[in-house]
Amino acid sequence: LGKAAKERVVPSGRPAGAAIEAWLAPGGRPAWEPAQWKRRDDEQALLLNRRGGRLSRQSAWNIVKAHGARVGLT
Repeated sequence: LGKAAKERVVPSGRPAGAAIEAWLAPGGRPAWEPAQWKRRDDEQALLLNRRGGRLSRQSAWNIVKAHGARVGLT
């Protein structure tokens, strides 16, 4: 849910579904979970940062931008 409890829908296909299933399996996201969450709702986040907190949209964009630059996208 976003601002004003507005639901955000992200279309995805089978490859993305398979990647999410792998991420949620042991050795994926559970391995990144901290002993104690910083904020109560961080536990519900799909993507985590290096410290085990919720990955922000800015951090996600920086990751996409960095990988794009490595393959020559501007």
